[in-house]
This record gives sequence, C-alpha cells and structure tokens, in this order.
Amino acid sequence: MAGVTLPPSWHAGTCCLPPLPVNGRFVRWTKQGALQFVIIKPVLAVATLALYAAGDYEEGDWSPATPYLWITLVYNATYTVALYALLLFYLGLHELLAPFRPLLKFVLIKSTIFLTF
Repeated sequence: MAGVTLPPSWHAGTCCLPPLPVNGRFVRWTKQGALQFVIIKPVLAVATLALYAAGDYEEGDWSPATPYLWITLVYNATYTVALYALLLFYLGLHELLAPFRPLLKFVLIKSTIFLTF
C-alpha cells in the first residue's frame, strides 16, 4: 500500500478532501465505519423492541418528542456511514485486491446492508 493515494473525486464524495493516503489508518477507518453498523443496528433493534413493549414507540410518528424520529435518523446515519466506508475501502484497495476479484464480494456486502434498510 506504500505510496497509494485515493485522489479527490466527485464520484467518491471526496472532492473537498485532500488526497487520502491508503495506509493502515485508512483501512482501520473504513473497517470501523463498516463495523459500527454491526454494533449499532442490534442495539437500536433492542431499543425499538423495548420502547414498543413499553408503549412509547409508535411507527410513523415523526414528532421530535417521540423516539421514532431519532431512531430513524440514527439508522439512516449508520447505513450511510457503513456504505460510504465500504465504497472508500473498495476504491482505495481495488488494485491491491485485484487477484482476489473483490467486486462481487463488495456488491454482496453492500446489497445485504442496503436490502436490510
């Protein structure tokens, strides 16, 4: 990975960022971005079930005083961060991972995250 950078691009959403060096920090950040979804989604699911059982959760109630709005916003943020981290990981490392043909694997992971949305 030495010397590899991810250049600014409108397609990748990095147009306003400096070139990102593809190094250990980059890989760790993208890994954390994808794995935060694995932790936050079950926590929010348990919170939703607990709130629903207590009668405090009403689906479709967009009032700021109810938890439905806030849980939905957190869900959307965690999906967005996970998908964006996977996109950056693929764009930064696709040449290095080319012998392993990662495109289908990334498409399957991204589709799993997207379809659970």
